[in-house]
Amino acid sequence: MKFKSLLNKIISLLLIFLCSYIIADDKQKESAPEELNYDKDKYEIRHGVLVPKRELGEEEQEGWRSRRLQEYTQKIEPSGIGKGENIQTYIDKYKEQMKWDKRMFYFDIKGTNVGNNVTLTGAVSFPEQKDTLINLLNALKLNVTDKVAVLPSKDLGDKLFAITNVPHQLIYDKPSDKAEQMTDAVVGDLIYLLKYDETSGFYLCMSSSGYLGWIPKDGLVLLNKEQFKSFQEGSKASFRKIFKSEKITIPIGARLKITKINEKNVEVAIPPYVTSEKINTITVDKSFINVFEDKPSKLIQDILKSAEELMDTPYVWGGKTQEGIDCSGFIMMLYGAYGINLARDSNQQVEGGDLVATRWYRDGLRPGDVVFFLGHSGNVNHVGLYIGNSRIINATHPKVKISSFDPNDKEYYNEHLTNSFAFGKRFVVW
Repeated sequence: MKFKSLLNKIISLLLIFLCSYIIADDKQKESAPEELNYDKDKYEIRHGVLVPKRELGEEEQEGWRSRRLQEYTQKIEPSGIGKGENIQTYIDKYKEQMKWDKRMFYFDIKGTNVGNNVTLTGAVSFPEQKDTLINLLNALKLNVTDKVAVLPSKDLGDKLFAITNVPHQLIYDKPSDKAEQMTDAVVGDLIYLLKYDETSGFYLCMSSSGYLGWIPKDGLVLLNKEQFKSFQEGSKASFRKIFKSEKITIPIGARLKITKINEKNVEVAIPPYVTSEKINTITVDKSFINVFEDKPSKLIQDILKSAEELMDTPYVWGGKTQEGIDCSGFIMMLYGAYGINLARDSNQQVEGGDLVATRWYRDGLRPGDVVFFLGHSGNVNHVGLYIGNSRIINATHPKVKISSFDPNDKEYYNEHLTNSFAFGKRFVVW
């Protein structure tokens, strides 16, 4: 009996191992191209797909997008013909396929139908997220009425920003203080507002790190663009020790705007920030802080010089050297040369750093910031280095080059990059 029991266990383990091997082998087959006999001078493999090794023309890009759309359509509705009654299922499957990081991207679309006429409502962070969905539903022969809002909400008026006015304020995944706690905003943190929920009194926002969540309005002072910019600019006091006074407690890591400075002390802006047209301040001994001046540090200047050295380097997918480099490898190696370790891919790199700019607010960009761009489906797929005056250095076909957001910059203006810009992140404090 014991021998028979042992034999059964061995057989079970062998079956488990065999199944695991078959599943792993199938995954490899799914991800690898069917034919590896191709001309490496003309083609390369990206994300398991064989593509031309050059900058694609508009027709080729459209063909690429069309093929990807067909792939999504097949996964969501294998028959290729949609049914209006299944609209929410299609939306949910689409969201699953896109794999947006919910910590940075908001996607909340609901669908209703009358026959094959469907109506979409809700909100998204970027138009690319809903546009690809609409194209997919059209490919399924569904008639779509688009009522999806692109954030930030127009209902916010000019108050698209805020600053934290309490020692710290938790941010939640839903508009309730009983929801899951996502992150924390400390006093002086600059917040990007997306929409307001009147029922709960919470704002959907992006924190100073770019983290998406809901924050109660009582923890904020609302700002317009010019007010926000005034707090973003100027020298900062970064607290390295906890500071306590009768007025306020300031936690380690808080960064507050400096209004005055001398050999021993600094004066910093504190809540409620503005009273009767005067900024509210408190004096702090320098032993509590590090001072960061509003000018490029030597480190930033060195990174910019290294970027210039890589100008005209050939673009090579997966490359990280002067012999050939891709967009995220370019950023990774620039910062890595100075001991700042960033992730390999652009959709990983965007998770780090401080959020200093968004699609609707580029004024916060400074030389040395890292800028991120979206592909047609709304995922981060490109990255570059901001060098000032609306210009970036980026690795793209056929070589590392300068591009510009400014349509008056005739030599370097790039309309596609201008329209697809999403986030600016700062990895080195000035």
